[in-house]
Amino acid sequence: MQEDPQQKEIAHRRQFSVRLNLFFFATFVLFSILIVRLAILQFVEGPTLKAAQDKISTKDVRIPPIRGNIYDSTGETIAYSTSTQSLYFQIEPGFKNDEAEQFARRLKEVFDKYGDPEKAMTVEEIIENMDLTFRRNTISVPRRIKSGLTNEEIAYFAENRDQFKGIDIVEESIRHYDKDTVAVQLIGYLKKFKGAKDLSFYKNMDNVTDPRLKYLDDEQVGFDGLEYMYQEQLRGKNGLKTYPVNAAGRIIGPVQITNPEQGNDLYLTINKQVQLRTEQAIMDQLKALQSTPNGRGRTPAPATRWRWRSKRAK
Repeated sequence: MQEDPQQKEIAHRRQFSVRLNLFFFATFVLFSILIVRLAILQFVEGPTLKAAQDKISTKDVRIPPIRGNIYDSTGETIAYSTSTQSLYFQIEPGFKNDEAEQFARRLKEVFDKYGDPEKAMTVEEIIENMDLTFRRNTISVPRRIKSGLTNEEIAYFAENRDQFKGIDIVEESIRHYDKDTVAVQLIGYLKKFKGAKDLSFYKNMDNVTDPRLKYLDDEQVGFDGLEYMYQEQLRGKNGLKTYPVNAAGRIIGPVQITNPEQGNDLYLTINKQVQLRTEQAIMDQLKALQSTPNGRGRTPAPATRWRWRSKRAK
């Protein structure tokens, strides 16, 4: 029996309609899943992903703080810090060691033209400070190339930063002590953080996550005396230079700067002039005792002398 063409056409249309409905239903389901997923990404996982994106797309360079000063009871300065500008070099992805000599020669030309002649550097010294063999630092740690930049050097590098990939100018502090050496044992001294990690106060500092409190390896920290006892109060907080970077780690936008916080000042109860006169009196007395012939003027010790003479007499 031959099938009716009209019935066959109706069957084909019915099948097409079913397939079309299935297609629209599947499309509706897929779009619904996509919308739900987008909602989850935006409202549930959004903050976490945003934090991860900021971490990947920015690079922080820490600026060490200016250390607080130490004064005597009258307000005279015993220890103080001054700031200086230093040139740092960061090994960026794609930098090749065979480019180092040419890079160092370009830096030397700038130093010779705009820098202080007394702080002139050779190409070899610049390459050594770049630490391309990672003897002193890991790849992520910026290397100090030169300290005490002149205003002309700072201006040149600021205007031609794009010609020197990986360089940065960082403000650092230099510690000065009273030339009269007042109470040096009490005041103490500083040492680089990487050489002071054995002291109890610094042992866990490498685990600090806050970039404003984290120490730099080349940062000067208290190692003895009051400089060590009041390290936390004298230090202050790091500043930050935050650079936007692309997937290759190259800077792609303007820097955002968070200024460092200077450390607190420390006022002592000792008086500088009294301390100096006391120290001078002690030195004068020691000198007088050393210059007295045959021990005259020294505090006698008759028992000791008698025993010595008795033994000799025997």
